[in-house]
Amino acid sequence: MRDKREIQILDSPFYQRTIMAKKILFLNPPGNDIYIRDYYCSKVSKAYYLPQPVDLLMQIGYFADKGYEVFLIDAIVDKTPFQQVIEQIKNMRPDLIITQCGAVSFEEDNIFFKKVKEVLPY
Repeated sequence: MRDKREIQILDSPFYQRTIMAKKILFLNPPGNDIYIRDYYCSKVSKAYYLPQPVDLLMQIGYFADKGYEVFLIDAIVDKTPFQQVIEQIKNMRPDLIITQCGAVSFEEDNIFFKKVKEVLPY
């Protein structure tokens, strides 16, 4: 098992903290629509067109090269229900979750991440 490594987290322009992590989950959260949360904007797909979450994929490559265990859940493309994703996260127990949120999905994302916080309170 790999040792945990330091990661600098910038919570806001004025607050930075260091956490120890070895297992990182990259997450495109579930939603009731086909949300596209990428490229600094968000939208609902008008057709069944799903571009790859390039932002998450680039970050996965970076952290994998640094020796972290990386995992991806793309609940939109897999059409994974809300509760099933919660169970996957609970069973995985990641040290850190890097995710995408968007204005079009903000209310659903907010409810979802409150539930994640309940099952992973650390």
